[in-house]
Order: sequence, then C-alpha cells, then structure tokens
Amino acid sequence: MTVLGGTGSIWVHTDPGVIVYLDGVQAGIANREQNGLVIPTVQMGQHQLRFELPGQGTSTTDVLVEKNQTAQVELSTMVLRNSGARKGGLEVRLKSNDAGCQVRVADAQKPIVEGTAGFYDLIPNTYQVVVNCAANRTAGGNVTVTPGRIALIDVNPLMRQFNLMGDRARTTHQVTVYSSRDKLDGAPIPAEAKRVIIASLPSGAQVVDVKMYTGGIIHLAVITKDQYSMSKFVSALGESEVFDRIVIGRTAKDGPDRWRFDVGMLFTGE
Repeated sequence: MTVLGGTGSIWVHTDPGVIVYLDGVQAGIANREQNGLVIPTVQMGQHQLRFELPGQGTSTTDVLVEKNQTAQVELSTMVLRNSGARKGGLEVRLKSNDAGCQVRVADAQKPIVEGTAGFYDLIPNTYQVVVNCAANRTAGGNVTVTPGRIALIDVNPLMRQFNLMGDRARTTHQVTVYSSRDKLDGAPIPAEAKRVIIASLPSGAQVVDVKMYTGGIIHLAVITKDQYSMSKFVSALGESEVFDRIVIGRTAKDGPDRWRFDVGMLFTGE
C-alpha cells in the first residue's frame, strides 16, 4: 500500500454476500442497500482489495484512492466462482520443536507460526516445498496441488521427515490473510490503524500481540529477522501520518535471525 495525505472512499459494485478486504483487513460485506459496499475514509494512495465469495473463491485487485474522490470498482461474482474452481493449496504442519522455520513454495516464502504455514491460493501444479529451520535443519519434497483441495504435509526437520498426509477441501476458511493479519483483524484497534500496520510490515515480520489503551495508545509485539527490518517498520509507520510518538521498547534476540520488539505508538487517525 502506498499512502499519501488526505482521504477518499471506495465503492465496490458487486452482488450481495461478497466479503471485501482492504489491505488485508475485512472492510465489510456487499449488500443490496449499497449495491455492493462503500468503504469510507480511506487514505489516499494505492491499496489492495481482496474479494471472497463464501464457498466459491477469491480475487484481488489494486485500486488508487484520490483525495475527496470515490474510486469505483466493478466485480462480477463469476470471477470469484471461476477462481475457486481453478485453485488449490497446501498446508505445512510442524511436528518438532524447531524454531525460526520458514517454508518456501516456488517464489513465495512464509514463516511457520503456531505450528502451521499455509499456501491456500495456488494454481494446480507440482511444487517443490522446502522447510528451513534454525541450526541448518531442513526438510522438503514435491507436492502436487489439485483443484479445490488443500494438500496436508507434516514435517519434522530434526528427523528430516516430510510426509504427505492426504488432503481436504479448499474452503473459505483457508483463503485468509497471513497470521499477522489474522491477529490484527481481531484486535480492538481502528481499521485504519490495522491497514497501516499491515502495509508497513517488512517481509517475514510477524505481529504476535496487539493491545490498545486509553487515549489511543497501541502496543505491538513484533518479530522480525533483524534490527534493520524493525527500523524499516518504524519508519513506515511514521510516514503514514496516522501514528505519533512511536517508541521501541524491550528488544530481545529470540533465536537465529529472529528478533522480538515491543513497539508503542499513539494513534492520531480517525
């Protein structure tokens, strides 16, 4: 997301029932009264919209919001139904106590968080899956993704085990945002704050705790691969113009290529 000064709005024209996400945060559900969904008070700049039709599929698009203007987005639900039929995914489940694990599938990489890493929006094909953990422990193999199914893989890098355990139906539960976004989506902070935090996160960073206190003070616990990534995160938050008095608190090295930071900030948006 590229953020500028000022706000506008987005009007998504689509059928009732489509769930709309703005920069990874659920913005609402399309309805008949609005002939879709109107998203007010959106920061100027480039944003990403993701659409989900329960039980069918998903689609994404970029949209440019200009000051005091309403960006119009047309979405046919046929696109969602077709995307759901074409795609599948895979889910990697860690069966050891290894730390700092990352899963690579093709050109994408995700951390294993709370024992799981999922890739739920893949084109059917055969993929090489590699799991890299601390202490140079690895496991991997080839996995065939089929339409409408999620392949289930159990890995134990300590024993170098990589086992395909079957599959399950690809449902809307798996077509979700990254774990950091899940954490923020349910957090008691303003939607604008969620969007900016998600857009500011550097690659590989994770939000593991979110709290909001009286007076608009937000506390985050963030895990990054190094201190430079944390500096980039704080700098991006400051440039957004919706946070002030950003302070880095307790800092600890949590393992190889794994730093945990406490960040406090004052939310000044609407």
